[in-house]
Amino acid sequence: MKREVYLTQNMSDYTRACDNLSAQGIKYSTKVRSQNSQSFSLFSSRRSTLGTAFENSNLQNMYYIYVNRKDYKQACSVLGVNKPF
Repeated sequence: MKREVYLTQNMSDYTRACDNLSAQGIKYSTKVRSQNSQSFSLFSSRRSTLGTAFENSNLQNMYYIYVNRKDYKQACSVLGVNKPF
C-alpha cells in the first residue's frame, strides 16, 4: 500500500526529493498532473481562449511522490517533511 509523502509544483524540488529518496534506498513512485487539464481549471473555457502566456511554466504541473507505508516515516525524515504519522 502506498502513501503520499511529498507534493510540489516545483520541478527542481521534485527532482531533489526523488534523488534524496534514491540515495537512501527508498523505493518510490510518482505521478505528474498537469494543471492545464480540465480537472484543475475552474475557467477552462477562458483558459483555452487566453492561453498560458502569463503563467509561470515551472508551476504548471503538480508532482506527487508516493512511498510504501513501511518506508513512510523514514521518507518523511529524509525529505524533512513534518506529516502526521
